[in-house]
Amino acid sequence: MNINQLKCPNCGADLILDPKDYMLKCGYCNAIFSAERDGNVQNVTINNYYNQYDGPQRQAAPGPQPVQFTVANTISPKSRTVALVLCIFLGTIGAHYFYAGRVGMGILYIFTCGLFGIGWFVDVIRILMGSFPDMNSNFITQW
Repeated sequence: MNINQLKCPNCGADLILDPKDYMLKCGYCNAIFSAERDGNVQNVTINNYYNQYDGPQRQAAPGPQPVQFTVANTISPKSRTVALVLCIFLGTIGAHYFYAGRVGMGILYIFTCGLFGIGWFVDVIRILMGSFPDMNSNFITQW
C-alpha cells in the first residue's frame, strides 16, 4: 500500500507524513499515527494516539463522522472556442450544453429559449471567463 493512499480511520481524510519525526498526521481531525520505517515506506503500522499532539483535545462526536473530499477540477478536453461559438449563435436552444455533454440543461434551454435570454447571456460570460463546466465538472478552458 502506498503511503499517499492512507486514509484516517476516524474521519476518512488523507494522512500527511511529517518527515521530522516520521509520524502520520490527519489533515482534518489532527489525529497522530505512528509509522514504522524498515527501509521503504510500504509497511506502515497505524496506531491512533490522541494525546501526543500539541493543541486542543478533540473528542469524537457520536454518530457519523464528517469525511473530507478533495475535489480537483481538471481541464476539460472540450474547446472553449467551439463552446463560445455555439453559445453565441445557438445558445438559446442550448447547443453549447449539448456540446459539453450536459443534455438535461440543453433540453431546458430548448423549452425556455435559453432561460428567457438571461441564461444565454450568463453562459456567454461564463465561457469567456473559463468557468463553464462540462458533464464531468471539468472546466472548459482550452481555446
